[in-house]
Amino acid sequence: MEQSDKEISQPTNEHLQVLKKLNLKTFKPEQWQAIQTIINERRDVILTAGTNYGKSLIYQFIPIFLKKKCIIIEPTEISLETSAWKLEQKGFSTSIFSTKFHESFEENQFIFTKAENVQKIYEILIEKDSLDEICLIAIEEISCNIFDEIELVKKFFPSISSPLLLLSTTIDEELKIDLKCNLFLNNPLNIQIDLNRPNLEYFVHKENSTTIDVIRAYLEEVKEGSGIIFAEDKREIENILRKMQENGFQAKPFHFGIFKQERSKTLNEFMSGKLKFLIAMTGMVDKIDKKDVRLVLHVSAPNSLEVYYRETGKAGRDGKPSKCVLFWTPRNSDQWLQQEYLKNQNVSQIIKMKNFTSTETCRREILLRFLDSEFKRKNLNLENCCDNCKKIIFEKVSPNLIFEELNSDGIFDASKETRIMLKIINSYKNTCQEEFLYGMLLGKKPKVFNSHHPLHLFRSGYQKPRDWHVYLKKILLNKRFIIETENDKILKLTKIGKFILRHSNIKIKIKPSFEICYKFMTKTENEFYIDNNEIKSKPRKIETETLKVEIPKRSFQFGFLKNTLKRVGENIRKVENCEEILSSEDSIKKLKSEDQPGCSHWNFSKVQQNSKIENEIDDENIQNFLEINRQIRKRNSVTSINEFLNYIEKFGDEFFNIEENLENYDEGNENETMECI
Repeated sequence: MEQSDKEISQPTNEHLQVLKKLNLKTFKPEQWQAIQTIINERRDVILTAGTNYGKSLIYQFIPIFLKKKCIIIEPTEISLETSAWKLEQKGFSTSIFSTKFHESFEENQFIFTKAENVQKIYEILIEKDSLDEICLIAIEEISCNIFDEIELVKKFFPSISSPLLLLSTTIDEELKIDLKCNLFLNNPLNIQIDLNRPNLEYFVHKENSTTIDVIRAYLEEVKEGSGIIFAEDKREIENILRKMQENGFQAKPFHFGIFKQERSKTLNEFMSGKLKFLIAMTGMVDKIDKKDVRLVLHVSAPNSLEVYYRETGKAGRDGKPSKCVLFWTPRNSDQWLQQEYLKNQNVSQIIKMKNFTSTETCRREILLRFLDSEFKRKNLNLENCCDNCKKIIFEKVSPNLIFEELNSDGIFDASKETRIMLKIINSYKNTCQEEFLYGMLLGKKPKVFNSHHPLHLFRSGYQKPRDWHVYLKKILLNKRFIIETENDKILKLTKIGKFILRHSNIKIKIKPSFEICYKFMTKTENEFYIDNNEIKSKPRKIETETLKVEIPKRSFQFGFLKNTLKRVGENIRKVENCEEILSSEDSIKKLKSEDQPGCSHWNFSKVQQNSKIENEIDDENIQNFLEINRQIRKRNSVTSINEFLNYIEKFGDEFFNIEENLENYDEGNENETMECI
């Protein structure tokens, strides 16, 4: 079963014209080699290639070119439907074998069926004297359990008349030997494509009480493209669907318990991009070919590495970085082993799957060596390989050589981020809900109105995602910088948190885990790889595609600010001689009551009894007032309240510059440090 070294002629114009009908311009070398071998030599072909290679082109091209018919044997009903649907979308006639096949035979060029129907198809062809119209028999996803079916095909359709095309995503060494020794194939040509998918990154998590939070974090990372979530059974699918919907994710189930019409509708929505996440049962999406799947997530582990490789192959078919995430429990694999020992089958497959989930070495290497014993780990990028390789590089390479924000001990200075978070919480005066905090940091309009929204800190943390702020908040809670009330979940500063705010010279330093670093930190110009079991570095490739950062809109910020300032302005007008109040910052600062030091709100000395003014003019509103005033005075001379408010209405969005504020944020001296490690 050696790959032929015979020289292959190049495609002619006639071949390329047929290829255009399939919406393609060129053949891949191995595709063309297989096509030539089948057409010219009438030999059987075994082709092993990844799920995105284009194996189906071979059995699509040959019958169109020869103007004959092809029988395609699929492993499941779903793969039958999907394969036929994809060809029909290209304008070709197909037929899924049924009781009406006898009447529709003449009309259809592609006949899709399951192996058990081969004899019935053969009998119909004999009856119609049409056996010579079949130019090829293709069998998708061959495995050890279909040898009887392959022998059945060979019995009725000899290779001399109808060559056999055996296609598989994976063929392990055991199956290769069986194919060579146990089947009467006609001098088969064996073609194996490199199974490594360098753009895929593998992660394995042990299932525990935080699993749903980890899943949510992975789902939130899918900003563009789509994701497929695999579950073991219908019950697990419905459970994960409910949790995803509770967290605001757009998803639909895909399993055999759903009517065929509804399944087709769901599949069309997913393929067209209308549906972001598909929750499917293992084996249900063999024929899905969607280029922009960024995440394949298994809620529970499949019972073999072969199945796992095939299903993770749905990710990143456009060559862009994508993630393959697997959750597992030792209990599940132990149960499988007990069941399979009783059946006396699949035990070795389950043991290999268990080794893959529990290993501390490179997961990619284990996966690919299972599929190809000759796989050699060479120039393999450690950063984008698997979770274990990330650990390895983090342990053996100085952290500051990997991430720009870390020092040589892996310490990150979080003083700026901590003070911004503490300042936001403090601004709400014991009314800060979690969503208020994240809303202000990320620039999202709060669903609940609160008069203490610190608008000068609106979107002050948009450069990092929500998960980073969740991580930092947990650290502040653990270190008792802040507390969260049990009943109403209000965030408050502790004495130590208030102390940190008062003393800007204190440094807050943390030591993030490698997972946090890879998720949120900026990588250096070096990238690291394995060569002859030694870690080496080379200059990082510059990304050709610019990262798009979505900057939150400020419409909410200014809408709220203008309304607040208008209310403040109306009350200011009631105070004698305050019309020129905006002529200097000092005049506003003097508004703070001298006879009430430390007062939490701002008063006017002549109208202290006016509770309306006391409620409106607090620390944060005055800071907002001052900031917008500074920005406007830089560019224009505005002295009166009316002029100020009119200017805000017209030009406010242009002058309120958050980035400028953050760049000038005072971090104090570096003579004190508080470590949160």
